[in-house]
Parts: sequence; C-alpha cells; structure tokens
Amino acid sequence: MYMNKRVFTSALLLALATSSLLAQLTGTEKKEVVDQLSKEMIARYVVKEKAQEVAKIIQANYSNGKYDSLTTGKDFALKLAQDANAICKDAHFRIRFSESVLPVRKEASEPSKEELEADAKFVRLINAGFEEVKRLGGNIGYIRFLGFQDPKEAERAIQASMQFVQNTDALIFDIRDNGGGDPETVRLLCNYLFDKPTHINSLLMRRGDKTQKVDFKTGTPKGKRYSNPIYVIVSKRTGSGAEEFAYDLQNQKRATIIGENTWGGANPGGTVRLTDHFAAFIPVGMAQNPISMTNWEGTGVTPDVKCDPKESLKLAQIMAIKKLLETAQGDDIDRLKSVLKELEG
Repeated sequence: MYMNKRVFTSALLLALATSSLLAQLTGTEKKEVVDQLSKEMIARYVVKEKAQEVAKIIQANYSNGKYDSLTTGKDFALKLAQDANAICKDAHFRIRFSESVLPVRKEASEPSKEELEADAKFVRLINAGFEEVKRLGGNIGYIRFLGFQDPKEAERAIQASMQFVQNTDALIFDIRDNGGGDPETVRLLCNYLFDKPTHINSLLMRRGDKTQKVDFKTGTPKGKRYSNPIYVIVSKRTGSGAEEFAYDLQNQKRATIIGENTWGGANPGGTVRLTDHFAAFIPVGMAQNPISMTNWEGTGVTPDVKCDPKESLKLAQIMAIKKLLETAQGDDIDRLKSVLKELEG
C-alpha cells in the first residue's frame, strides 16, 4: 500500500487474514461501525467535502434500513466500502472485517508497539521483499522485489542489491508483483538512480482543515550511484508506491517503463481501527508529481512500451542490448549480438 510512513503491520494483516463469517451482526454493532467510520472519514480523508458526503450517505442508508439484511461482518464491510467508494472513487480506501479482535491502539490510526515490532520482524523475515538480484546475459542487471517496506529495514537490502549490479551495463527493475509501501523507501532507492539531487514527488497531506505539501527529493546514497540505462517492468498488480517509483522515473525520463497499465492508487494513508472487528484504510493525502503536476490515481501508470507482462522481461532485455549495441565497439559487438540472437530466436 502507498502509505505515509505507516504500513499495514503484520499483526493486523494476520488478524484480517482470518476474516470469515461470524454470527449475525446486531443493529447496534452496525451503528457503531457507521458512526465511527463517519467520524474518522470527516477527520482524516484527504478531501473533506467527499468525506462529509460519505458520512451523510452511510448514516442515511443505516437509518433507512439498507444494511438490515447484511448479517455477516464480511458482507457489511463490503457494502459499506462500496457505498463510500461510490463517492470517493479511491483505489486505496477499503474496509476490512476481522474475526479476531483487532489490537487496541492508543490512537486509532497509530500502530501499537506490539504491531510495530511484529511488522519489523516480518519485514526482516522476507528480506524487505527483495527476492532476486542477478546478472542476465549481455551484462544486464536484474532486481525483483515485492514491496517498498519500512526504510529502516529495507535500507540494507537496497544497498546490497545496488552494489551487486554496480558493474552492469543496464538495469531492469521487476515490479510486476510489487504492491507498494512507503514513499520514503521509494526515495531511498531513487537516491542511487540520479546523479544529482532531484525532486521526484510531493505528497499533499491533509492536516485538519489545511493541506501540507511534503516534497521528496533524492539525496546521497550509501554506495555508488547507478548511471546506466534503466528499464522497469510493470503489470496491473503493480500498485501504490511501486507505481510512484515507475511514475517518478518515467517523468524524469530516467527509465523506460514496459508492460501494462498499473493498478491506479496514488493516495497515501493508514489503517484506522473502527471497532473490535472492523478497520478502514483511509487515505489522508494525494501524490503530486513535480513535472506532470498530477498523479496516477484511477488511471495507473501508462507504460512507454505496452506488452503482455509475461513477455516484458524478455522485451526489456532485448531493448537494453539493442541500446548497448548503438555504442558498442570491438568484441562487445559480437558478444551482444550473440545474446540478442539467442533471445530473439
């Protein structure tokens, strides 16, 4: 998810993963969820006017008995989310039901100490989502990772990955299955990809009734910068912060994006506990690219080269080799042509 320094903690994910049908919900339980969602939306959602409209609609629906026939938590959460998103049309907004009691928080949107500790352990166990780092034929670097996890935990994996590919002549980032994460981690990786400080993204964050603009600019990496050509392969499963990564590089003309249109979620936020069994992910901001002055919400990132994502890795490698052949000399020409022939054959 595209979040402002807060991710779904693994403890909450585990609780939500156990969602199933429970005993029939009472009207009182439904009313509590409707009231709390209305309150949290008005207080937090990035567009307050839309939040107020959502609150008005779901309160009216409850009063008019439109939720009376919904007897399970799962069905009620789904219908409530549909009613809210008919107004918001926000890819990130969602409501989840958990059969297990959700962890109590000091603040509704702030993970508990236990949740944060569990999340940090989870991120370490999955190596911050970094699955593959290798060198492909033609001396093309390849990095496949599944998320932009907490920067404190992801920094080591990013540094090690970028060090491994340092001597390659081109680099492919595979984010076809990357669901996103923390914009600070997006910046952390981008630190390695630009030769000077670069404004890559801004977040317009709601703070009460005011909007605060937070700029993300690249800085000095903990290692050498990568200056060779970059290719990013994407799919409709590329979401949120991963979309930002592709969108940032595309608008800065730093990479070629290959694949299909991505998921289409650009509004960061966090999970808010509503009741013992219900939680909502409420976006509190929106991305704004400094070049396009907009973002990818609802549309996804449109690739520079469209193709079936299953073929995108091969195509990216072919494109990289052809690009290298433009300036290759001596034995490098034969070496690259040999790899190209094998790929195209």
